[in-house]
Formats: sequence, C-alpha cells, structure tokens
Amino acid sequence: MGVTIVLDARVLIAFSRRDHEHHHRALSILARPNAELVVNPVTMAEYLIKPAQRGRDVEADMNRLCRQAAIRVVEEPELTGTAPWPVSLARTRVETGLKMPDTIVLATAELLDGRVATFGEALREAARARGHLFDDLTHETAG
Repeated sequence: MGVTIVLDARVLIAFSRRDHEHHHRALSILARPNAELVVNPVTMAEYLIKPAQRGRDVEADMNRLCRQAAIRVVEEPELTGTAPWPVSLARTRVETGLKMPDTIVLATAELLDGRVATFGEALREAARARGHLFDDLTHETAG
C-alpha cells in the first residue's frame, strides 16, 4: 500500500453531502489509488454528531461510510508511540496552537507516518510545516 491519508471531519462531511462546496475534492481524495484512508475514532465521532442529533442509526452510518469510501477507523492500540497518546496530543497542541479536533488529526498522521487530508486552513498549514500534508490540489505528499 502507498501513502496513509488521515482524514479530518471536514473531508468526511464533504464526501457525505453532495451539495457541499468541497464534495468533488473529497471524492478525489477518497479515490486516491494505493492509499490507505484512515480516521481517528474521535474524528469519526465528530463526524457522527449531526446524524446523532437527527436520531439516525449512527453505527449504521459509520459502517456505511467506511464501507463506501474504504476508510478504516484507527484502533486504540495504534495510538501508542514513543509517548503515551495523551502526551503526544498535549505536545502537538502546544507546538502547533491548533484546536483539539485538528490536533488529533495531525497527531494521528504523525504517529502513523501518514499525511493529513483537510479543507481547514490552520490544520493544512500545520501539517505542511510538519511534513505531513496530503495536498489534494496537487496530489503531492509533503514529508
């Protein structure tokens, strides 16, 4: 398998909503050949908030999304590197100044030696600066 692409919730939302301004960009990211598409479990939970508020079967929604887009939810044991996961998050948060949802995506990419796919500018810039950006506009990986 080629590059590991860590998706943020913005990409999941854009993929799921055909009327979303970034829907076609999300489709392009998720169609990347030879890529492993992954999402942190907290990021998946963030994506599932709206369906839960609407009373939907969020487990079915999650399973459908993962099946349709060939996305794998990262398992807890994978989130342990040289430092415990909470320590990695705290360090990444302090070093980047990102909000916690974006920190989780970037720290996951760093731990898995993956690349971040996002439509958020702050996360995009932090991932680029740290060598972990998947640039969906050029389909190049930084790092």
